[in-house]
Amino acid sequence: MIEQLKVHEEELASLVGGADETEEILNEVKVDVSKQKEQLDNVKNEVKEQGQKLTNVEAKVDETVVKVQEIDKKTLSHVPYWARDISKLLNPKSEHDWRLLSSRLGYNNEDIRGCAQQADPCMALLNECEATLAALTQLQEMDRLDATAIVENAMKNAEAVVEDEGFVYPPIPQSSSATSGHTKQKLNC
Repeated sequence: MIEQLKVHEEELASLVGGADETEEILNEVKVDVSKQKEQLDNVKNEVKEQGQKLTNVEAKVDETVVKVQEIDKKTLSHVPYWARDISKLLNPKSEHDWRLLSSRLGYNNEDIRGCAQQADPCMALLNECEATLAALTQLQEMDRLDATAIVENAMKNAEAVVEDEGFVYPPIPQSSSATSGHTKQKLNC
């Protein structure tokens, strides 16, 4: 029995030693978990701060967009309302874009280069070109029926504002080859 008791004492001592080691490891794990919790809390706070900063930036961008639109309206106040739609159609580079319209309206290469330096070159051109009928005629000759429809609708709507005594718009040429004889205008983009 004494021998069995010694074996059990050794086993018990081994178990106690194992329990002590397990307790140390458990304490280390608790410390690690506590550190990770603290780091996670810091990350959460940083994410929250970044979210607030992003919200502030979004608000500033929205304010800036509104201010730019206000400035746009002030600087281009005499441009017809349809000019923005025409500008969206003619600004993308193509064979029949704003550059062709400007040259057909009689602007020289220097004037066209001046418009090209603007953020919205077609709008700069239309800002200077107050001759709606001339623009309409040239858009038709360029076969830009999408842009022509916008101007024609605007002209029809404008006719309803006041009645003239028998005023009729002159007929629009159907030929796409007629480019001479247009009055040249100086463009100040």
